[in-house]
Amino acid sequence: MSNPTEPVPEAWLRERLEALVTELDAALEGGADGGATVELDQQRTGRLSRMDALQG
Repeated sequence: MSNPTEPVPEAWLRERLEALVTELDAALEGGADGGATVELDQQRTGRLSRMDALQG
């Protein structure tokens, strides 16, 4: 697709769009774990809070 004034073949567009859909599906599947609940470590948070209080 080097010449921007030439019409783009439909087959090439379809191929490219299908590749993009596959890529997006993979990204969405990989990002599903990113929305998981994060557990708070109370021990670590408590220590940091006490350290901040001592330094402040």
